[in-house]
Amino acid sequence: MELAGRLHQLTAVELAPVVKKALRDDHAWPLTWEFDALDWTGNPATVGLFRLAGIARTSGGGEVPWIMVLKVVADVDLTGDPLIDRYTHEPEGINYWKREALAFNSGLLIDWPGPLVPVHCYGVEEVSKSQAWIWLEAREGAGPHTLWTIEQLASAAYDFGALAAQWRSKLPDVRQYPWLAQRWLRGWVALVRTYAVDHFLGHDGCGKGSAVEPFLDGSTRRRMAELISDADDLLAGFDSLPVTLAHHDPQWGNLFAAAPDESPARTVAIDWGFFGLAPIGSDLGLHIGQNIMSWGIDQRRAAEHDQASTVAYISGLEDYGWNGDVDSVKFARATAAALNAGTWLAMEVSWLCPDMAERFGSDAAAWPTRVAAKQGISTTTVVERWASGFNYVLDLADEARQLRPHVHC
Repeated sequence: MELAGRLHQLTAVELAPVVKKALRDDHAWPLTWEFDALDWTGNPATVGLFRLAGIARTSGGGEVPWIMVLKVVADVDLTGDPLIDRYTHEPEGINYWKREALAFNSGLLIDWPGPLVPVHCYGVEEVSKSQAWIWLEAREGAGPHTLWTIEQLASAAYDFGALAAQWRSKLPDVRQYPWLAQRWLRGWVALVRTYAVDHFLGHDGCGKGSAVEPFLDGSTRRRMAELISDADDLLAGFDSLPVTLAHHDPQWGNLFAAAPDESPARTVAIDWGFFGLAPIGSDLGLHIGQNIMSWGIDQRRAAEHDQASTVAYISGLEDYGWNGDVDSVKFARATAAALNAGTWLAMEVSWLCPDMAERFGSDAAAWPTRVAAKQGISTTTVVERWASGFNYVLDLADEARQLRPHVHC
């Protein structure tokens, strides 16, 4: 049965357990409800995202509104390619389909002290061996998410630094949680190279005749090729560093400001499907790079964003008891940003290549136009900003190379 049909058949008995948790009322009972599909992109393991809202009777006899988000994850059949299969099917893989459901069920995402905390989960239902429903708090009513300022993003970076310091001293036994992602960045690079980046580097015609051609000069291709050539060495240094718990997807769209009555929580994070272990500084680099590639900032302000978030992250580390090597943190940050965002931006060039239309779909090449419409700017400005972000990410690759000899394992 399709998801929409299954949702239409939901009963009050089925909804009551999660509504009771959402309202913190053991006697609450759902009287009415409706649902609508939310827009989401990217993760193929998420097969549905819905907002459910209605009215419930409380233990006192009154009626109150309730709202929550239902995230449906599934063991999807992708292309059959062995690398992509590992991407979603291996518990330690970068996008194990069941990870978020297991993480919430395990209790590992419950009762964090802050300042960064996971979104509240009201329940996880394994509807079959290949599908799970995750009932989540609807932050900001699950409506459109407002862009954060660079100052707000820096505040979140501080909170990620605090998280890294807190969990460094009490890392869980990995054998107890075998579904935690490990060497996520290495897996990402292997996947995206096979999927698109190697095509970009090996095909001189990639991007020609497209909107990005005026900004895709020979130096950009050369610098990207150098990054891929150096990736194994950078990853060897990266993987040698002390690890902590990491979100792995700390972009602005997954972050919400906590309400004053939620103190000491300041930042609430959603989307824990990439949750795992990574070096201290990894989430900082992913925060910077992903905000560039996801249009979370004006890419022309990338250096300002990097500086503010790096200072804040290191302060968060130190304020919560960490006293390690700052150069190693900066190296992890630069490596993560360059290898995650740099490869993504190179892949976006592949989307524009007619030779890749069969793999990505005929509409993939329209991304500059779609971004322009969503951002309310011209296509020319889209490409200018995109190029500025790409160049800054490649500057971070240069920094990673410079810091590599100074990494202290």
